Amino acid sequence: MAVRSKFFVAGVADCEYDGKPAKQVTLYGVFTSEDGREGNATEENHIFGKWTPGAGINMTIVNPDAFNQFELHKEFFVDFTPAE
Repeated sequence: MAVRSKFFVAGVADCEYDGKPAKQVTLYGVFTSEDGREGNATEENHIFGKWTPGAGINMTIVNPDAFNQFELHKEFFVDFTPAE
């Protein structure tokens, strides 16, 4: 059974990994607007945020084709499927 989550890009920073240019990408789970925070509070995000009120992913990416997809505030679905 898979679980789908929704994240937004909270930060993108230049870095190096093993002497290669890389990006440090930080994603947080989307959130609801009930507490008055500004940001990515759409109706769909309200539903995702209600059931997963706290989530975060940090990645160091060295592949430019991959890290160039992560723009600040852009939203992504993340699917978790068991690796069997």
